Amino acid sequence: MYQVQHAGGAFGNVRDIHKWFDVGTPTGLGEASAVRDGLLQDMKQRCGPSAWDDHFRVVPTTDTTLSYHYQCLGPVVGTPPWCRTEAEATVTVPWAAGEMKPYDGDSLPAGWGSIHLCPVCAERERRAIMKLPTC
Repeated sequence: MYQVQHAGGAFGNVRDIHKWFDVGTPTGLGEASAVRDGLLQDMKQRCGPSAWDDHFRVVPTTDTTLSYHYQCLGPVVGTPPWCRTEAEATVTVPWAAGEMKPYDGDSLPAGWGSIHLCPVCAERERRAIMKLPTC
């Protein structure tokens, strides 16, 4: 089960929020995400596109895991923009009850250069960047 929460006011940095308030009752992840998205849309209508008066998040009610699936897109400087290895990887990370969703950039597969750059393409890109002229 997952719970939608709000901060109760505007804060500059979401990590500065020390108390969150539940919105509604716990539900499935898809439903909770839809509720949060609706609240964000209402806030956007109320405040405008670049302003806010609250923060919202979805958190699990019990410890669980979250899986990220990565697929290499091979964006290599000076070469065709595709990966010759068609590399894919899945990383599963713990998601503690009541905590914000773990950021996928903190859980890259071993050797990956980014969420869309497998080890082979990361090395190709590093070599291509080293060949670029400098000012």
